[in-house]
Amino acid sequence: METELVVAASNPLDVPQAQFTDALARRGANRKALISWVREALKAGTDYGTIKIGGRDSKESLWKPGAEKICGMLGLRAIFPTLPDYERAAIDGKEINHIILRCHLLDAQGNIVADGVGARSVEKERGDLNKALKMAEKSALIDATLRCAGLSEIFTQDIEDMNLDKPAPTVDVWKGPMQRKHYSTELQRMWGSKDIPGLRQLWNELDSEQRLDIWNDFNSVQRNEIKEMLKTTEERKA
Repeated sequence: METELVVAASNPLDVPQAQFTDALARRGANRKALISWVREALKAGTDYGTIKIGGRDSKESLWKPGAEKICGMLGLRAIFPTLPDYERAAIDGKEINHIILRCHLLDAQGNIVADGVGARSVEKERGDLNKALKMAEKSALIDATLRCAGLSEIFTQDIEDMNLDKPAPTVDVWKGPMQRKHYSTELQRMWGSKDIPGLRQLWNELDSEQRLDIWNDFNSVQRNEIKEMLKTTEERKA
């Protein structure tokens, strides 16, 4: 009796058309069901909300309770594989100034289905390492949840009320490429030195389109830290 050899496709586009079409239909229907559940089950002010930036409400952002509800609904659990590195460093008495944690969301079989990153400055928490770790964990969990469920159309981690439906602006929103380079370089420098007042002042000089354009110059870790830096400034004003 001959045994047929089955070779797994290395690319989703290589699977048979009927199988591919069925998978798309199934996932599309499941996604619609998930989004419907999220809109009904999550509560504003508890699971998600907005913050005041420059006197305006930001876009709705997913909060930790909401991320936990979504993960519970999907049967996922979160682990933080880089957390032990900081625990060992603390036990060894090493100085820790910044924390960057990775979050993996695992399914019931232990497979990684999503990955997220969160960052926090210990100085921002007045030297409280435990609190800084908790804040980095929270950011990483939310990042992983948004990636896993594809919920960016509902929630965002962006701090500014930007019109993301518009195409990304070009250099036309600047007076010239040198002006854009100046702001990008200075924002990077102020982020690196944790110069919150300077970063805030420079950020306020940009209009919404310039902010949206220059935001692409930063990776996810930098974005999370900048959001927290700007948010901290607003909290102090309040």
